[in-house]
Amino acid sequence: MRSLIRHTRATHLGKTFKCQECDKSFTRMDALIRHGQQHRQLIIHKCDKCLKEFYRRHKLVDHRVVCDGNTLKRKSDDVVDTTSEAKWSKVDETTVHSPNHIGHGYGDDDPCNLTSAFEENLKKIELEPRNDQKHDMSQFLRGKTKPILTHLLKELEMKKGLKWFISVKARFVKPKVDGEDLFSEPHFRSLCTTTVNAHDMEKQLQEACSKILDSLAIYQKEGSGWILDEILHLDLNLAKYTPLKGSSYIPLPKKLKTKKAIINIKNSDNKCFMWSILAGIHEAPLHSHPERTHHYQEFQDELNFEDIEFPITIDKIGKFERQNSISVNVFGYEDVPFVIYADFESITAKMDSVSPNPTKSSTEKYHHHQPCGFSYVVVSQAEKYNKPPVVYRGEDVVGKFLECLETEQQYIDEKVSFIEPMRIEREEEQMFQNAINCHICGFELGADRVRDHCHLTGKYRGAAHNECNLNYSFTGRIPIILHNVRGYDSHLIMQGLGKLKNKEINCIPNNTEKYISFSIDKLDFIDSL
Repeated sequence: MRSLIRHTRATHLGKTFKCQECDKSFTRMDALIRHGQQHRQLIIHKCDKCLKEFYRRHKLVDHRVVCDGNTLKRKSDDVVDTTSEAKWSKVDETTVHSPNHIGHGYGDDDPCNLTSAFEENLKKIELEPRNDQKHDMSQFLRGKTKPILTHLLKELEMKKGLKWFISVKARFVKPKVDGEDLFSEPHFRSLCTTTVNAHDMEKQLQEACSKILDSLAIYQKEGSGWILDEILHLDLNLAKYTPLKGSSYIPLPKKLKTKKAIINIKNSDNKCFMWSILAGIHEAPLHSHPERTHHYQEFQDELNFEDIEFPITIDKIGKFERQNSISVNVFGYEDVPFVIYADFESITAKMDSVSPNPTKSSTEKYHHHQPCGFSYVVVSQAEKYNKPPVVYRGEDVVGKFLECLETEQQYIDEKVSFIEPMRIEREEEQMFQNAINCHICGFELGADRVRDHCHLTGKYRGAAHNECNLNYSFTGRIPIILHNVRGYDSHLIMQGLGKLKNKEINCIPNNTEKYISFSIDKLDFIDSL
């Protein structure tokens, strides 16, 4: 279609782009611009070996195949050339450009740019397409799967944990019959992914590529005539990720601190877990600052930490429990954008029974609890997303309740998927510039400070470390707070779980009959008590 429009415009309508310095004419404006570089003697690309000059990069790439002595075959992604010396670096921020990256496994036809900062804790790796990959996004992503996995595996081995995403930049053209073509260069980005295990990496990359292909399809469908002209490059963005572990003192968030219900030990070492356990076993008087470690120093030898290193990671807590015969519950705090408050009502209904044997001891059941209704309300940080209370009375109460929650989950997913742009006032911007500590973790800010805002309301929240800001994002879990779920309501809901299909169900049991908490997909049922 695009070629037909150009043919019609140039051949039948006589509309071409003519060079003012010679008699040549072109059907495309970008071709005329490239031609003008020859008149201005602009040399953009030069061969490192024979110093031959080219106006277009792909001509240089094709020339390198011949210059390297192989006229039949281009080098594959797996070829490693250790002769490249085209590198340059800066302290704390390194930029490397080399057609043959040492140790990265790329050939001359797969050039790569690497940019790093903050002692290589942040990296951006740029991969460019071959000529046969420039016009097909699926083929391009398949061709780059192996190089991307190579980078990810190498970085995971060095950093032990990664947060990463890929972004593809492409050029689109919209042909016009009576004028110049319109061009656009959007980016298509995958979701940010956390990787701590190499076995999950290939599946995560497949999901990232699928997200980009879906975004491309939506762009072309809603873009009204945009045609993929050329894929420019792919960026692999990497950041070091440190899994959660108990360490030193961190100030409580304001919402928790004002409740006066948590003892937050103020330790200067990395034994936060040990001091917290001792504070739970040996209660100190509230008027004598129970958060200070001197109350518990005499009890340090009571606990067995053999073969357990400090700071303690979550996976070591089970070993600590077995060595000390102590049960430990780890709870997380999350400021969620949505929460659902619910409660059930039941009646005692008569039930048929038979007369017991008078010669034997027995228990006769003549009533049973039957749920007759429920009520819930959806509350949001953004007042405009609050919903009125829902009240139901009738048959199949538990089934109807689970059905309603599934509808509410879809409603919440739809709202949180849209990110409200940040609205920051002049006074707030000045507060950001003057901020000294991160409003999330309380520690001193550095060069990585960012503006943190609520994605639901757009309200500016404060200055934060970049890593704190990323970790502060919504996980997608929706808390359902039920009154006395541990002692009663959980029994009602469990009766209806058998009707659910293709749902992931988890629980934290208190014993064989009571549950501390349980979850159904993204819904977390917790007790209000």
